[in-house]
Amino acid sequence: EELYKRYVSFQSATGILKGIVASNGNHHFVSGEVIVITDSTTQIDEGKILVCPMTSPSYVPLMRKAKALITDHGGAMSHAAIVAREFELPAIVGTKCATNTLKNGDQIMMNMLTGEIVR
Repeated sequence: EELYKRYVSFQSATGILKGIVASNGNHHFVSGEVIVITDSTTQIDEGKILVCPMTSPSYVPLMRKAKALITDHGGAMSHAAIVAREFELPAIVGTKCATNTLKNGDQIMMNMLTGEIVR
């Protein structure tokens, strides 16, 4: 647990973001504006990159509006990954600290080949 906390703190401090490409949505790169949310009742504008800790069925309406998805938790068989593949939504999951590192309005580029996220 201590090692995990240090790893997440290191990622947050250095801005290194990398996760698992759960769905490439038929894109090699995706760029756009970030919106960070922590619950599914938040309203988002269409075409933003949705960043959240994880998803559940209540996030599906938000995922339909999103241009892409980034989560802190999850893997290839997580809810976020399965729904993203179904919607052909570009998604990187399991970043561990995206909600701490990225801020609303950040312009980012998602590399859908390597799972890296660059500001």
